[in-house]
Parts: sequence; structure tokens; C-alpha cells
Amino acid sequence: MKLTMSREWFEREVQLEEGLDVSVGLNAPAARDVDDRAEPAVSEGIGSCADLAVFGKLVNLRRRERGMTLEALAEKAAVGLDEVCAIDSGRWERAKSQTVHNLAAALALPDAKLMQLSGLVTERDYSLQDAAVHFAARAQVLEALTPGEAQALDEFVRYLSEA
Repeated sequence: MKLTMSREWFEREVQLEEGLDVSVGLNAPAARDVDDRAEPAVSEGIGSCADLAVFGKLVNLRRRERGMTLEALAEKAAVGLDEVCAIDSGRWERAKSQTVHNLAAALALPDAKLMQLSGLVTERDYSLQDAAVHFAARAQVLEALTPGEAQALDEFVRYLSEA
């Protein structure tokens, strides 16, 4: 794919999104031939692995709070069930902006903040990152290990200690 937009077009688009850094994976000063199969770049700060896990946890808790199954959320958000499952369980790397927008609408969450938390855009004010860290710390469920989990952990720790 070859980009044919002018520098003026890009500058107008930047002005429309004043206050936000938009990450689309173009890091070169003058984008020429762009491989549309390339993975988008993840910015530092918001969009890190920890933030993506927080995004998934937020989707999971909000979905459960609203009594929605994964299938119901996928249908309401018009998003593939496989993608919703991956996000909800925290096993995803990067969602599409349309997916995040649709999930925000389906879960009645602020679109702009969810886009930031998903790593698709970064905010100049990193207060969202601080709030996300506090959310993640409080959202962790402390459950007792099942007997099977305790046995597996004990065996693995013993194995690790032998070396």
C-alpha cells in the first residue's frame, strides 16, 4: 500500500486530534511504502503489557457486572467472539480501534478513555495510567488455591529448588 496523502492533510488531521498522540505504527518522518500487515507499534507508558491486562480486566468485570455472557457482549458490540474472549481473558496483544469503540458503547464506558487504556492512543496527561494501576491492584481476586493447584505449585517449587 502506498500513502498518497499530502503533508498538509496529515497536519490538518493532527489539528483535529489536538491533545492526543495517535499511534498507527508509522514511525518514519516520511512514510513511503507501508506494509499494511505490519503490527502496530505499542507506545511506552499507556499501552504496555500491564495496561493491556488492565483493559482486559476492565472489560471482564464490566461485562460480569452487567450480567452479560461473552457471546452476548460479542453480539451487542458486533465484535467477533474470539476477539472478545481474548480481550476479556487478557490474552490479546492489540485490538482494532473499531473493536474498542464498539466495546465502549456496549459496556457504557467512555470511548476516549478506553481507547487510551487499550493502547491505541496515548494521553499527554498520564493520570489514566495511575488510575489503571490502582484499579488493577484492587481488582485482583484473592482466592485460596484449590487442592490441585496447591499440589501442582508445591511440586513445581520443589522441582525449581532442586537445581
